[in-house]
Amino acid sequence: LTKGIPAVTDIVTYGRNENELMTITAASEKGSQHPLASAIMRKAEENGLKFNEVTVEDFQSITGKGVKAKINNEMYYVGSPNLF
Repeated sequence: LTKGIPAVTDIVTYGRNENELMTITAASEKGSQHPLASAIMRKAEENGLKFNEVTVEDFQSITGKGVKAKINNEMYYVGSPNLF
């Protein structure tokens, strides 16, 4: 049986540190109300990552595609392949 709640099951890092990547991703999703954003933040919390301490600037939700956010003067994009 399932709970019907989205959950992170796999993380593909493409050579980046997994905790760093999850922290950036969760911080980028802080402003989103999307259920998948909640799953990402929940996974980061379970891993003890302090993404709430990360300062996010220029957050923008892109409907149906994902989000973009500036962290430490770098722009990050988190979303579906359609975002890219």
